Amino acid sequence: MRYLFILTFLAIPLGAVSAEEPEIVIELTGDSDKKQNDGINIWDKDAKALTRLLKNKTREEALALITSVSTKDANVRATDGTKYRFVQYGREGGYRKFLFRAKEPQTFVAVATSPQESLSLFAQYKVNIGISETEFLALHPEGVTPVPLPTPNGQTLYKLQQAETSQFFLFKNNQLTRLMTPQEADQLQQKQQKSLAAAQSNKAPQNTQTKKFKALVSGGTLTDQMYLPRVINPPHEPTAIPPVPSKLPPGTPLWPQTVNP
Repeated sequence: MRYLFILTFLAIPLGAVSAEEPEIVIELTGDSDKKQNDGINIWDKDAKALTRLLKNKTREEALALITSVSTKDANVRATDGTKYRFVQYGREGGYRKFLFRAKEPQTFVAVATSPQESLSLFAQYKVNIGISETEFLALHPEGVTPVPLPTPNGQTLYKLQQAETSQFFLFKNNQLTRLMTPQEADQLQQKQQKSLAAAQSNKAPQNTQTKKFKALVSGGTLTDQMYLPRVINPPHEPTAIPPVPSKLPPGTPLWPQTVNP
């Protein structure tokens, strides 16, 4: 950096008396070797421009350059286990989503400025960056079909048909968690169907036995006679010893009679 100093002295004749001190003027001229940094306004730039500005920058450097305040800053993990650092500015309806590597020095990876770019970033890096079910349905108002699940458990599955290809989007509690092929979606349905069948088969059978009550038909102890209910029409009880016909001729008296003359 080069500067030119120009000193200007106002000469005062000898013997003159001045009420003011001598004036010294210093002028600095020259160009700085480095332009002053005014920061990055992320809201007037698209993903292409932000990628160019932040390429090879670390997360710390990016946060220092960006003039806005982040609304999210957290560690996230992709489905393959890769760890990333996720930073978001703004909220649904207007945001900038930045992805950095979690491993130091946490260099810049990618940025998304719209729902479509967020889906592309999700598809490429398989990492959850907060794509809502509402955003997805608004992005694809046509061509999306809900797919019923045997056991939803807070999950919703959608089929997106584009030309001759179909893709499935799995949401959990209103957040996109996985992109699936038709084969993977079919496997998910079969797995849940088996789990549902197993849960139903393990249920304890209901007790259908009739509860029995005690009632007094005849006889019984004094306590039974006092407290037990009585059967009004007792069932017919067969005689223990069946009757045997008499061998006496008809008209024969059943007891001897003595007649006194």
